[in-house]
Amino acid sequence: MTPWVNDTGSAQTAYIVANVSQAGNLTLLAEVLNPSCGDGSIEGIEVCDDGNSTGGDGCSSTCAVEAGYNCGAEPSVCGLPPSNDLCSAPVVLTSGVTVSAHNGPASDDYGKFCGYRGGGGDLVYSIDVPALSVASLRVTPTDGQLDASIAWATSCAEVMPNDCLGKADADQNPGGAESGQYTNTSNSTETLYIVVDGWKSHGAFDVRAEILSPGCGNGVLETNEQCDDGNTSSGDGCANGCAQETGWFCSGEPSACQTTVNNDVCSGAVALTSGITVTGNNIAANNDYGSNCGSGTSGADLVYSIGVGAGQTLTVNVVPSGQQDPTIGFAFSCTEVMSNQCLPKADTGLDGDSETLTYLNDTGAMQTISIVMDTYSNLGTMDITATVN
Repeated sequence: MTPWVNDTGSAQTAYIVANVSQAGNLTLLAEVLNPSCGDGSIEGIEVCDDGNSTGGDGCSSTCAVEAGYNCGAEPSVCGLPPSNDLCSAPVVLTSGVTVSAHNGPASDDYGKFCGYRGGGGDLVYSIDVPALSVASLRVTPTDGQLDASIAWATSCAEVMPNDCLGKADADQNPGGAESGQYTNTSNSTETLYIVVDGWKSHGAFDVRAEILSPGCGNGVLETNEQCDDGNTSSGDGCANGCAQETGWFCSGEPSACQTTVNNDVCSGAVALTSGITVTGNNIAANNDYGSNCGSGTSGADLVYSIGVGAGQTLTVNVVPSGQQDPTIGFAFSCTEVMSNQCLPKADTGLDGDSETLTYLNDTGAMQTISIVMDTYSNLGTMDITATVN
């Protein structure tokens, strides 16, 4: 039952209506609970609860936020708005040095392209990025409460109207870390402004920025580099000159490299078992099949297969690990896959969204279904689950 809170300031009589589907005796228990200010849990009409009933610390003796203070999280962390609550007074970061903070006392100043408009608090940091260098950025929640994002801009004039250059928000769960990169392509030093925010959440976090010099081995793809895996060693798919080695396929920043996988083509399809999830990685795959079976773009496809009995229904679900935009195609033979003649196809979501596709075998005989899993541009790992009922 959903609890009801009397937040009117005066006593009220609550009338309870119980609906039952059959006649008979009914036992009804109603309990009136008084919120306990100072127990660290925000209850009833409490706006904050910092674990004590003492005023003057931002959360009053009646669990109301005191004038001039902001409170967030549970138990509440309260404080006067920090100076870097606004872009005009950012905390200056040093390359490679981690800074710890809590966004409980911060206000919600910036919108979705620089942070969230979701009730969390945002804090602003800055770091100087030398000419032709790269800033590697990361925010890591440390108490499991913050659903963090990190965004960046080259001036407060971009932050204030919510026009940041980039934003990382791939792990949309409390406790998930976020990473981003900015490359200064100019011939002079730029100041980068970094906005850390929380989606409807407050919590503790570590923020870190590291300045990387240009060149092979820094983990950033630059002009004339086919890959960059963060080192200058050969034999791992990305050679010491940041060229992709023969028989390997590399993608991403830093580059992840793999050798060719067998189910890159239909003849090497991986056989699935109903109800068992398999993780596929299309980094080492090619873009073999067209828009009727796959995405028809620069992504790469993997092929699976499963038997579907007469009268049975096949359901395939693909869940990306990051910002991949997957598609699913079904075919009745590799001949159809090779000639781009897949029949149904699922392609409804966007980057990071899962896809589901079903097929009913109404032919009266067992069928082997070829399943083509493809992506648009982003490559990486995806979980595929096929269920036959």
